[in-house]
Amino acid sequence: MSRGDDWARTARVSTPGRVVAGYQTSSGESGVIARGGGNVYAGEDGNVYRRSQGGWEHYNGGGWTPTERSRETPANRSVDGATMSQLNRDSRGRAQSANRTQAYRNWSSSGRARAGRGRRR
Repeated sequence: MSRGDDWARTARVSTPGRVVAGYQTSSGESGVIARGGGNVYAGEDGNVYRRSQGGWEHYNGGGWTPTERSRETPANRSVDGATMSQLNRDSRGRAQSANRTQAYRNWSSSGRARAGRGRRR
């Protein structure tokens, strides 16, 4: 899409159970939206990452590649420290939310939630 010197580009990749879409504008703004699977994250650097058993992977135009982190020198890292910290915080937050949601579901289905209704004194 373009209007004069202003433009915007979009891209979308779909795999079974997952959709990743991104955009970039002529003013330098960019972003990513990911849906499905629960382990896909938008990095603050504008790239798409996912958490796997082996660590973080970066989406690179058609496939996932492992990120390099702390194996060698900071110059050899494919992800900067700020982005890695943000991804780890987001991952911990999702895990905590999932645990709390499951605990609530267990509590509400156990009957204890219903047993206390209407019995205020």
